[in-house]
Amino acid sequence: MQLTAQFNLKLPNGNFLVLRKLDEELRYKAKIEGFDVEILINPDYLSWHNLYKNSEPKTNEAPYFGHSHIIIIVTNEEDMEPPPPRVENGVTSYEERRKYFDERGPAYRTVAWTALDRTIRYFKYILHNPLLSTPSQYGQDLQNPSWMDNSGQEFKLAGEILVMRPLPSLTTFGVKGLSDDDDAQLESALSNPVEPELHEELLADAQTAIFEGNLRRCALEMAIACEVAVKQAFFARASVAGEAYEFLESSRKVSVSVPELIDGAAKQAFGESFRTVNLSAYASIVNLFQCRNKIAHRGEAWYRESNKGNVRHEIDKDTLAKWWKATEDLLKWLEDCSHKKEPQGSSA
Repeated sequence: MQLTAQFNLKLPNGNFLVLRKLDEELRYKAKIEGFDVEILINPDYLSWHNLYKNSEPKTNEAPYFGHSHIIIIVTNEEDMEPPPPRVENGVTSYEERRKYFDERGPAYRTVAWTALDRTIRYFKYILHNPLLSTPSQYGQDLQNPSWMDNSGQEFKLAGEILVMRPLPSLTTFGVKGLSDDDDAQLESALSNPVEPELHEELLADAQTAIFEGNLRRCALEMAIACEVAVKQAFFARASVAGEAYEFLESSRKVSVSVPELIDGAAKQAFGESFRTVNLSAYASIVNLFQCRNKIAHRGEAWYRESNKGNVRHEIDKDTLAKWWKATEDLLKWLEDCSHKKEPQGSSA
């Protein structure tokens, strides 16, 4: 028989941001570990449809919404049917039925958790939705699914929880909403999980820091993300050059900063300098690393702009937003450069 477990879940942190009609059903399918999986990102869409079906949009802007309540449906073929309740002396016992589900529950729960984790990875690292984190596989929501047979008849019920939280602005610090153009990519991510690069993980942490109000940590992690991406672009694919650089750096015989690497060194390696390609973004990266050094050595988050009277500037959210855009420009430039030419010394 076909057995289905339906998990009603709430995100512990953050929201899935979607750039869609509020009453549009967002359902995605995948095959995970031999189980059929469906994810419904907005299970309350019918309620919203009934509520707003006669409403006229007040603006021409595309609406976006945050969803923290999702449903994951996991289906598999089972050799045995659940045993019926047993009635003895007028008392109904579900002990045998519960044992049946307890034996099968871990496999269904693992698949549901995997689907949830892969979905969160997509929204966190591809759409850059902040504050998202994968909950424990042993959380309460994953322990009590609703079980159904082939016809959809439930063996037992579970409640639903809707959680509403303030939403971050789209495009701020890389935040994107799920648009209809992303559907195929998200569905693919369920079968082929997103594997973020180290610098992407660091940027996601920096993004979390800014939305938690920790400006200093955001600047520090943003700078580390840049440094990791830049040095990997120059040395990761060149084992000999990378090992030589690490030896010289550890021996304190060489010390090359990120601004130096993306300027003169990049001109030599890639044929162009980030400074000449995007002077404004380059200046922001220089300021970011000056601030990073102040944080690392003094624990203080400020910087000086030499071309503006050497005035001391305390960082704020607007400054970090400017540096974030420069970081995005730098990462895009590094990616483009890697497709044009391998860094010198990368060949055997």
